[in-house]
Amino acid sequence: MDPAQLLAVVDALKERTVAVVGDIVADEFVYGRVARVSREAPVLILEYDSTEVVPGAGGNAANNVAALGGRAILAGVVGRDEPARRLAAALNKRVDSRSVVRVARHHTPVKTRILAGGIHSAKQQVVRIDRAVNGVVSRDTRALFERRTLDAAMNADAAREVFGAARRETAAP
Repeated sequence: MDPAQLLAVVDALKERTVAVVGDIVADEFVYGRVARVSREAPVLILEYDSTEVVPGAGGNAANNVAALGGRAILAGVVGRDEPARRLAAALNKRVDSRSVVRVARHHTPVKTRILAGGIHSAKQQVVRIDRAVNGVVSRDTRALFERRTLDAAMNADAAREVFGAARRETAAP
């Protein structure tokens, strides 16, 4: 796609509503400065700087729609836990999350990336930790998710599904 075509697509998105349906993940970034190498093992010792949680997977796609001037209706399943609260707080104000199903005994998937670097260098990912990426939902939760997905699609100008990224990544050897 050439730049003119890409700009036309972005312009067409303005003031449109897109239903974004699928996995919702809390992407956590933990930043640190390399202090030294451990004497116990060949691993880096990091001095902690900060932590940031942003919406991943479908949440990221919804934020991207909003950043490009559209509105997004986000549908997915998360827990009623701290990661879900933190990613909800990071959603763009143009993202409608009323179609997100919040389940008490469900754990929101979290992908934690540990990034390290020096004071004057770019931070690079050292390791990633995945938690609760293969959550199973009950029949009732699935039915509620399906109803909310249909409602989201009926109230949107377009739809985008974001499924399976976590499953494909965890299935790899």
